[in-house]
Amino acid sequence: MGLAYIICANEEDIYKLKTLAEEKLKIDININNVSNIILEQRITHILHDLGISSNLKGYKLLKECITYYFLNKSVNNFNKDLYPAIAESNNISVKSLDKCISRVIEKGLLNADYELVDKLFGSSIDIDKGKPTNKSFIMTIVEAININIDFKV
Repeated sequence: MGLAYIICANEEDIYKLKTLAEEKLKIDININNVSNIILEQRITHILHDLGISSNLKGYKLLKECITYYFLNKSVNNFNKDLYPAIAESNNISVKSLDKCISRVIEKGLLNADYELVDKLFGSSIDIDKGKPTNKSFIMTIVEAININIDFKV
């Protein structure tokens, strides 16, 4: 009979614990999808801190776009690479996907902490529209995850 434990720590610490335990206890330890779980939690916290509620229609789509872009950094063209992949997996058109994401960003940022929005997006926000473009938003969130910006998490 095996034991299962859930450890809440960052990915680096989990791998250190795994290595230490395997060396000292001489047992194999299986870590399932640690990276994906940590990434999903990080994206969820960031979106919530930016005022984007999970009950909005485009929330799931935005999360998928951010995850896809994070995992496939070779994506150069959102309209030819990213959007078609996400739209197809959700059985919607690219145009619908784009509109849903745009709306959820707009609604979310209306509720967001202005200082946090300024910290993240600074001058990349279109002054006429009052929000970043979808592409700018997604790329900024991915960059924030990459450099491990400290949010209210």
